[in-house]
Amino acid sequence: WSRAGGAVLARLAGASAERGARDAIRLVEDVGVGGRVEDEDDPLWDQQRAKQRSEEGLSVRISGRTTDVARVVECARRLGADVTGRAALGLLWLTLPPAGPEDLVAGVEDVRAQVAPRACVVLDAPAEVRRRVDVWGLAEGPEANLMRRVKGRFDPHETLNPGIFVAGI
Repeated sequence: WSRAGGAVLARLAGASAERGARDAIRLVEDVGVGGRVEDEDDPLWDQQRAKQRSEEGLSVRISGRTTDVARVVECARRLGADVTGRAALGLLWLTLPPAGPEDLVAGVEDVRAQVAPRACVVLDAPAEVRRRVDVWGLAEGPEANLMRRVKGRFDPHETLNPGIFVAGI
């Protein structure tokens, strides 16, 4: 979804994929949404993956439920952001357009407030923004303590990402 509109991609495979695709298109057309079958859909999926990241703006990955899609899209609409995702998996990527650090930090805080208690991890952001937000968004508490115990168990010598993992672990 972007300010220009959106699309839903669905990939079907197997012996009945063609029939399933036709049935799916008939269902969406019944509610007033257009659809088409793409025999070679790799470019569409490549575009979808590319929209999960941002080289100039800011991107966050939201881990939630399929029922969170509408809430995330509404949040993106208010912020002038784009959303791409794997709705069936509950994974959504919200990408804020390039802006100053103040606006991007406020955007991260707004997104986290709107999708709470869902996990919202900053993937891409300018260095100034990364210094000012907790990219993991995990506050002190039982979750951070659990992460410390897991990290201590599997990385007792703190070899992997020392000091930059969740909650400063």
